[in-house]
Amino acid sequence: FAFLPCFKIPLKISMLLRYFGEKNEHNCGLCDVCLSKHHSGMKLGEFQEMENQIREQLETSPLSAATLLNRINGEREKAERGLSYLLSEEIIQSNDGILSL
Repeated sequence: FAFLPCFKIPLKISMLLRYFGEKNEHNCGLCDVCLSKHHSGMKLGEFQEMENQIREQLETSPLSAATLLNRINGEREKAERGLSYLLSEEIIQSNDGILSL
């Protein structure tokens, strides 16, 4: 498999390459595995649920990141990843450490 060029290879092929010791870190964005993931790195459904929870909390009032993360149900790492993505896309704003929509 080492003869394959380093370009976007469908993820399922990439998984096979890893099994045989080859490395390819690119996601193809074409196969069902890649299409089921959000740009945040979470599964699409997981991200949408996390985004909904974050929005619900921030609709009532601005919060610090720590307070917001403590109020979110689910894995903290996923909540942090979702929050980071929403901040990077400027869906959520941060002003002096206080988050708002």
